[in-house]
Amino acid sequence: MRARCKVYKIKLTVDNTECPGSDVHEQLLYTTDDCTVPPSPCCYEMAALNPFSDHLMIYYNAPENGALNLALINLLTGTTTLLFSSNEVTTGFYQQDFLTSSLPNSNYTLRAIFNGSVYTKNILKL
Repeated sequence: MRARCKVYKIKLTVDNTECPGSDVHEQLLYTTDDCTVPPSPCCYEMAALNPFSDHLMIYYNAPENGALNLALINLLTGTTTLLFSSNEVTTGFYQQDFLTSSLPNSNYTLRAIFNGSVYTKNILKL
């Protein structure tokens, strides 16, 4: 008999009125009867240091080879800053550090486009 996979979506919202901005983190949890975990889609589990300052560390998973575009979108001005673009990202887990000292303090959306799928995460620069 084949194991059945159950998927649970957990959403954590942190709202601190003493600091500007809120952070929402969503995570998919996979469980099966035999405790195996199916591969996660790229970038859904994308994480970044939040808040960040002069450096932004981004963590993500690429379950297959493909094209990846990472950008920061300033939510106040709409300005988009391209961080990374490649047509040849290979399978694996990645950690990348970006210099962001030239960006103004603001609320941003970190956007990853991987093989045509879009993933986002809201982050704050202090």
